[in-house]
Amino acid sequence: MYPKLYIESTKVVRVELSNILQKYSKELKLEKYVKVIDVGCGPGNITNDLLHTYLHNTKSLIGIDNSAEMIRYAQEHYGKNPNLKFQILDITTSHLPQALRNEFDLVTSFYCIHVESDIKKIFENMYAMLKPGGDLFVFIADNCFPINIWKNLAQNSKWKQYMNNFQETTFSLQRSTNFVQLDTNLLKEIGFNVNSCTKQEYQQSYDRKTFLDLMKSVHEFDIPKHLENDFILDHLDVLKSFNLINIDKDGQEQITILHDLIIVYANKSLET
Repeated sequence: MYPKLYIESTKVVRVELSNILQKYSKELKLEKYVKVIDVGCGPGNITNDLLHTYLHNTKSLIGIDNSAEMIRYAQEHYGKNPNLKFQILDITTSHLPQALRNEFDLVTSFYCIHVESDIKKIFENMYAMLKPGGDLFVFIADNCFPINIWKNLAQNSKWKQYMNNFQETTFSLQRSTNFVQLDTNLLKEIGFNVNSCTKQEYQQSYDRKTFLDLMKSVHEFDIPKHLENDFILDHLDVLKSFNLINIDKDGQEQITILHDLIIVYANKSLET
């Protein structure tokens, strides 16, 4: 994992997130939440932005991630704020700490849980974290372009041996044709009241370097260090086969990705 590289290469994602939060801010009334947990916080920059830009009355915001390296970076760079804490936790755990149960007014997660395999367990744990009456607000990438690239690379004899865990660690609903309906049904089965679950299309554009840095910072495969640059460069070959690389007026490669976001706004009943 490369926390600093991730931050530098995801600036376009932060702009997209900001636009969506502004759109939903009146409906969510973000100023009302006192205790919040952000699932899949990565290096903590977006969690920190969330606190300072939107959650003006929040007294406790916890960011969790399963990467020790990401959490270490978050603690070092954003952990001085007494209202902001970070801890290592796998959201798919079957042993959710008691200290995190029925504790939060809001659970958020942005651009992360689509790479996990057990979405049901994730939603169950999020439900358990919420106080009665608490809200869930998450983004889930559908038709996620890194996953589509990795599907291709996992079939390549050069990389297949290092990507054996790809199918097991990839969100199974990514292969669904009616993701919104399955997602909605699953949330209701767990006990959520689903206020909205919608699919919206967004566009992200990257120059060559930023795209390669992003792919390097988000993949979790056991690629030997001496082969990692070759592995990342092969991402471009897949994009070329998809006709997703264009040359701008300055002769530079530009990568434009259309992707879908499933935006979920749900809540836990006051009576549970």
